[in-house]
Amino acid sequence: MPEPAIRFENFSHTYEDGTKAVEDVTFSVSAGESIGLIGHNGSGKTTLFMHIVGILEPDCCVNVCGLPVIKSNLKEIRKKVGYVFQDPRDQLFMSTVAEDVAFGPLNSDMDAHDALHTAEHALESVGLEGFGHRISYHLSGGEMRRAAIATVLAMSPEVIVMDEPSSGLDPRAKRELASLIKGLDCTKLISSHDLDFIRNCTDRIILLNKGKVAAVGTTEEILRDTELLLANGL
Repeated sequence: MPEPAIRFENFSHTYEDGTKAVEDVTFSVSAGESIGLIGHNGSGKTTLFMHIVGILEPDCCVNVCGLPVIKSNLKEIRKKVGYVFQDPRDQLFMSTVAEDVAFGPLNSDMDAHDALHTAEHALESVGLEGFGHRISYHLSGGEMRRAAIATVLAMSPEVIVMDEPSSGLDPRAKRELASLIKGLDCTKLISSHDLDFIRNCTDRIILLNKGKVAAVGTTEEILRDTELLLANGL
């Protein structure tokens, strides 16, 4: 049986102030799946995301692409996983869009010519062809979100995790982003409060409540269960 792209096994995390963020969480994501991670504020979604790439203290109860998330594996894991932050401005900080997207390849020792070619290709793949000369902060919300995804795609990740990618977007931009995400050829784990958005870009849902897995099922099974959603704060 193939190794899952992401696996949490009996995973718990308590912050230094004593806040128990997640408790005894177990789930796996198969390679190529598009998974929605949903739950009310404080349910543990972002905590799980930060453990996937070792932003919080690495823990061997988390496994990514066959590698336990321990300090000695972080460099390799971060090559395999692209993290799209909730606020795209956390990822866009260079003078132009092309420089933002080329930043990762350049810092992975790719030469400048190849890095810019890679950036152009990544921008084309998110519908931003010809945007390379633009200033990131002058883009619309939807364009900034696409540019942030392009910075990740430029690194050719096996897995992409996205934290509230539809936040702050208008309905049209949300539809376009959902279509873009659905077409990405990699494993995707997407957190969102926007259940319509999750319906449009995922195949399966993991529902969290108070740091525990409350339900797992296909997107339609979970989203049509109104009693389940209400009972878990959604």
